[in-house]
Amino acid sequence: MTTQRTKIAELIRQRPPIHRLPAELLVSILDLAILVHPNCHQRKWQLAQVSRRWRDIILDNPIFWTTITLTTLDRSAIRTHLKRSGNLFLDIVIKVEETPSGIFDTLQYRLLPIVMPHVHRWRSLEVFDGGGVTHDNSLWTIGEYIEDHIEEFPSLKRAIIPGTASTAYPNFLSPAHVPLLEHLELDECQGWEDFAPPSTLKTLKLNFEECAPHYPSFPYLIPTQTLTTLSLSGGHTGWSLQPNSIEFPVLETLILVIGGSSDFLQAIVAPNLEHFEYRPCYCSLHHFL
Repeated sequence: MTTQRTKIAELIRQRPPIHRLPAELLVSILDLAILVHPNCHQRKWQLAQVSRRWRDIILDNPIFWTTITLTTLDRSAIRTHLKRSGNLFLDIVIKVEETPSGIFDTLQYRLLPIVMPHVHRWRSLEVFDGGGVTHDNSLWTIGEYIEDHIEEFPSLKRAIIPGTASTAYPNFLSPAHVPLLEHLELDECQGWEDFAPPSTLKTLKLNFEECAPHYPSFPYLIPTQTLTTLSLSGGHTGWSLQPNSIEFPVLETLILVIGGSSDFLQAIVAPNLEHFEYRPCYCSLHHFL
């Protein structure tokens, strides 16, 4: 009995294994635990309350303050993130979970102006229609506001923009404005005649507006030299393409969820393709009524 009590006392005195981890490894674990949570800001403060060591690591390490979700943070919290993130790159997130008109004034006049002076640090811009709000061009006013107030995103590598049902390709996503862009996702887009993303793209995901008119030669405008992943979805495209006329030298993944894709498949040459998915997609009947 005495031996058992002594052993228990020794175990109690010992630090738990999680507290014996090197700081670098603990930072990686905490960072992952925060990133996978739907509310990163809330999760960060929950973990900071576990112990003094965890709190000090989270408060003192800039990596935990680089994601700024504008629609869930108040002005004070945004400024705290900007200060604690030091000079690291920033991930700007906008999640629309209510009627868009109810948040645009807040974004445009109170929140976006706080992060605009740090646009040189923006690594990603992600806009999510989390509430399933009907696209009525309201979301696109975010892009219009950004385009009117920012001339260039010198560090932006990732952009996800929904509700882009515009008759022209967004100018703020042109090569002159996003020279380093590698990942681009556009929802409710059209087969624009002026489609001109930067040639640095590695991943391109386009969800076309259902049965929207397409520029017949639209695929020829897709940058091909560095693209490794291409995903196209939406209604019938109506493209007019020549066989073996579009070469994707490093394309590895191709996902097609579109109608009338046979011309596109015959037109592309992708010698390094490793993964291919295809599902037909048809316009809803009401578009023809």
